[in-house]
Amino acid sequence: MLASTLAQVADTGAVDIGAALVSYGVAAPFVGWLIWQLRSDRKTYADEAAAHRTQLDAERQANRELYDRIIAQQERMAPILEHAAGALDQAARALDRAMERR
Repeated sequence: MLASTLAQVADTGAVDIGAALVSYGVAAPFVGWLIWQLRSDRKTYADEAAAHRTQLDAERQANRELYDRIIAQQERMAPILEHAAGALDQAARALDRAMERR
């Protein structure tokens, strides 16, 4: 494609072929480097995104385990709190009866 374009331009005499080839020789490695850099950046981004997803999954799992432990602890505390509330209610009723006797 480049050769046919250069041939057409050379026929018109609009461009110095030697200068065009030198420019192409300078630009081609740079363009190649840019393409390599883009691929490298994409791979780095994909690797970082995968690591981030893995970290988030680990944090979600740790949070689930923490919530499960909190729920289990609250389930163990519920009967104790109910018993304490009952004792407090009895004490309040006893205090009311004592106040009525006065």
